[in-house]
Amino acid sequence: MRLSGRHLIVFLIAAGICSAAPIFAEENIPAGNTVPAVPSGTLYQVAFKAARPVTGMAIAEYSTGEVLASWSFSGSASSSSSGTYYNNDTSGRKFLLSIKDSGDNGQFISVTSRFANLLRVKVTYADGIGQEIVPDFPIVLFNCSLEDMTTCAPGGSLSSPYQDCSRAFAGYVELVVTHSGGTWKEFEQNVLQPLKISPEWNAADICTFVFRKLDRGFYAEVRITTPNCLQTVSQKLQGNPAILSAQGRQLIVNYK
Repeated sequence: MRLSGRHLIVFLIAAGICSAAPIFAEENIPAGNTVPAVPSGTLYQVAFKAARPVTGMAIAEYSTGEVLASWSFSGSASSSSSGTYYNNDTSGRKFLLSIKDSGDNGQFISVTSRFANLLRVKVTYADGIGQEIVPDFPIVLFNCSLEDMTTCAPGGSLSSPYQDCSRAFAGYVELVVTHSGGTWKEFEQNVLQPLKISPEWNAADICTFVFRKLDRGFYAEVRITTPNCLQTVSQKLQGNPAILSAQGRQLIVNYK
């Protein structure tokens, strides 16, 4: 998993300066101690097994690489211990990490939140070696508060979360736009202005991260911080672009 690189680089462009997605502070917060209660509702859980105890972990959105949460257990004697832990995130994107010993020097690990994202997980072991793990389908559903997860029974599963626009997703939608002969003015008219007047999100949550004039046309990246799905974003675009790819939280379109 690439948790750095083009997804985390700040680009300076004619339209202004856009900040890269933040990597949240790594702090170990025991569940139920300092985080206020969250109303009940659908929770989404992914689970996997680590080969041996971990000392740190970061979760990223599968398709964009945006880091959504992280934990560090460097203050422990050697590695993480069994228990439940919240990420330290003041923006409201709360994730619950649960760790259980597997009995063979490994650990069973699950991540639960109110967001239906598919995740890439970067785990770090005591020897400093890192490993990327993509949890298998399906996402397991629960209907309780995060604080009640230890006594909550599963209530179904979800195999294709991004196909259901009634669900909420954490992070930004990454919109990649290419045009074989377009200009900045056409980019504003067909992409930026329709997005900025949409009632589904605030104009301040739209960031032109890259705009690059090419010999013929342009290449652009726009990031929209929203819990909405890709279909909602694609419906706002003007000029009838061709949708080249719609995977997870990344939408790629082309104008001719």
